[in-house]
Amino acid sequence: VTLLADPQVTIMAGGENGVLVEHDDITIEGFRIENARYGIRADRAERLQIRSNEIVEPTNTGIKITRSSEGIVDSNKVHGAASRGIYGTDSPSLYIRNNLVTASGDWAIQVDTAQGAAVVHGTLVAFNTVAQFVKGGIRLANATGRVRDNIVVGAGGAGIKTDTAPVDVHHNNIFGPNSLPAADPAPVAARLRASTASPSASR
Repeated sequence: VTLLADPQVTIMAGGENGVLVEHDDITIEGFRIENARYGIRADRAERLQIRSNEIVEPTNTGIKITRSSEGIVDSNKVHGAASRGIYGTDSPSLYIRNNLVTASGDWAIQVDTAQGAAVVHGTLVAFNTVAQFVKGGIRLANATGRVRDNIVVGAGGAGIKTDTAPVDVHHNNIFGPNSLPAADPAPVAARLRASTASPSASR
């Protein structure tokens, strides 16, 4: 099932969810969402696709996906989220690509698990641009996979942070203070292959 917006359609969410998805094989495409708590929120939605939406200043998170495997979040714009721009939790094989996330109050993009010692596998975060975040750019916590070919421009926090092996981090361009890829003190086997930080980055 595809929910495809007519041109120039804006959802004024009145402080609630802009779009709530709780079914499998759903595509959400082309909406502009304002005045939402969560711009797009999905739970137990297998093979979800969220494409080419614009979410402006949600009071919590722009796009939040929970307990949903094989999702794709592609070519969305999220600006001014009070918390995270794009957030996947307990969602294996999640592919987050080609998104623009700016001015997030927490991490711009985060993937993790709420299930204690469990680990989310198969994450791919690629070809995104994130900027002006408060806490950090891209975060994988208790999640494995790849972080590649992203542009990260930030004023605070780490550009990219992981804490669980294996994570392959490569061909990212990271600019701004505190911009080097970072890992928690726990043993990490993340491979930092050809990642680039700006010459002015703190070391």
